[in-house]
Amino acid sequence: MIKLAFCLLVAAAACAIATLAGSSALAGVLSVGLLLASAEVFTLTRLARGFSPILIPVLTVNGVFLSAPLLWERVQAQATTSFKIAASEESLIAAATIGIVFCAAFSFGAVLAGPRKMVLSLTDAATAVTKIPAGALVAVGYGAIGLAVFAWQGALLEGRYLEARGPVWAVVASSAVGIPVAVLSLSMVAGRGGQWRMFALVGLFVASVILFARASRSVALLPGLVLLGWAIGSQRAIRGRSIAVAGVTTLLLLQFSLLGRANPDGVGILPLAQLLSTQSGDIFMGLSVAAVFGNFLVSAPQTALVASQPIADHVFWTSVNPLPSQFTDWDRVRESLMLNAYTPFNTLGELAAHGWAHLVLASSAAGFLMAVSTRIASGLRGGFQISASLLILAATTYFSLSILQYNLRSSARLVWYVFLGVTMLWFAALTMTRRSAESVAVRNEVGAKGSRVNRSGQLVVPGDGMPQK
Repeated sequence: MIKLAFCLLVAAAACAIATLAGSSALAGVLSVGLLLASAEVFTLTRLARGFSPILIPVLTVNGVFLSAPLLWERVQAQATTSFKIAASEESLIAAATIGIVFCAAFSFGAVLAGPRKMVLSLTDAATAVTKIPAGALVAVGYGAIGLAVFAWQGALLEGRYLEARGPVWAVVASSAVGIPVAVLSLSMVAGRGGQWRMFALVGLFVASVILFARASRSVALLPGLVLLGWAIGSQRAIRGRSIAVAGVTTLLLLQFSLLGRANPDGVGILPLAQLLSTQSGDIFMGLSVAAVFGNFLVSAPQTALVASQPIADHVFWTSVNPLPSQFTDWDRVRESLMLNAYTPFNTLGELAAHGWAHLVLASSAAGFLMAVSTRIASGLRGGFQISASLLILAATTYFSLSILQYNLRSSARLVWYVFLGVTMLWFAALTMTRRSAESVAVRNEVGAKGSRVNRSGQLVVPGDGMPQK
């Protein structure tokens, strides 16, 4: 990470020279962004004494906004298709400025809390997973699949993109946590082998079909999650060849998701199966790495466009409220937070639309809470530490994508959920530690007095004749 910070510093110097030579406002903004990015990576790495998940949002936002000029023609084409706007250099400068402010504020909040490094390794995870019965992991996987079916219901067979016919809470839980957890847990069982492997493979197939039916970019997570889960379950190192295959498969799945959401017949198992049978060649022959990355880099003009939209002040407090939707007015305001029928406002643009103060304060709070979560996780031991580390890693990764693609409420709830989840793990670990200490103390007292504990839980000392309370 220190080397990365140095590379970013060199790139910032190059942009600064270009600014002086050509008087380019964009090059000036990029030089400032790269300079701050190098300082953020260096500072957070040194404070954490190694790689911390806190770096993932910082690297993602800086990477998307500061690299958008490299594929600007593709970004402009995607912006015209998705948002019906002509992306300009001014919009890129505005988006880059918003991204720079977010990363600086997020890093500042993390520094206040003091982040901790990632304490998870494949060996630790594999050791912990071996203690979990395979049947329990399969039950978790099938339970998450059932939640997804309940959330999407008939839209899984045939519907519109982003259409859901179940409760909102089930859709959010299934998309953000349910299906990824199902794929990961079932992959662990499949990698472990044994009598539960067939159940795990069937579950993986069903989870893949659900992701396929929604034509969501989440389908691209499938190869990486399967590879990680299989490595943990089999307790084997991940080979470079497997990583290469997973990378190519990820690009193909991203290409498929772009084709699927553009299908005039809609999404779902039936329409997309027909699309795949008739236009499968477009996925392979029309594969364009630039188009795939351009679909993510279009977050830059999207952010600038959203930042220019009028949003009522009370919507901010609705969005950051951790309570379920039925206790807020979210159902009433969410329709106003859409660019079109398929594209919601993204988090960074929404915060910027509320004002710079909202952007700075909300970003700092998110960085602070996530850094506190890493501190709590670093103080845990055993399975609790591994669970907390996996939760933080998954949450920061998903948060990095959410702030670029989805609304503020989705991103804010993710921060609240990870903080609450890690806190609950800490409380559970503390409770078990206290009970264990009390049990050891009782055994030591019994051993010291040569006494015993009767069926009523009373201490009986030889020669006293009466039990001691």
